[in-house]
Amino acid sequence: MSNTYLRSIEKGVDPRTGGTIIPSPEVLKKLAGPLNEDYITLLKIAGHLDEKEIETISWAQNQIVNIFKMKQDLEQGKDVIEGVLQLEKWLIGGEIAFKGVRLKWSQRKKIYKLLSEMTQNNNVDQDADEDPISNPMMDDNN
Repeated sequence: MSNTYLRSIEKGVDPRTGGTIIPSPEVLKKLAGPLNEDYITLLKIAGHLDEKEIETISWAQNQIVNIFKMKQDLEQGKDVIEGVLQLEKWLIGGEIAFKGVRLKWSQRKKIYKLLSEMTQNNNVDQDADEDPISNPMMDDNN
């Protein structure tokens, strides 16, 4: 990138045309590090993203951070108590799939509510220690 082009970006004016200069996303990506600025912020300032797109990107970034934190916690045994995975954190902040289908937030919320009701006052079915693989109630054919 030439100094002339960088100066033009700083001024916001294309010296050849006198019109507004809008750097491409590729140029902004290159500039983000040296400017010590977030790439997404630069895209927004340059007008490449609208508010809805920024909200979506921000949500996705938070999900990625949450997933990595949960992965670290799981690796360190923080989500496992006496060998049992603590599902609450994954239902609230993680991505969960069932039979290869990713569950939506509304579905995870229903599961969370159902499990909360089932475990209220530690009122858990004591017969739940059976292996689900050998449990005929878990068989899809029934």
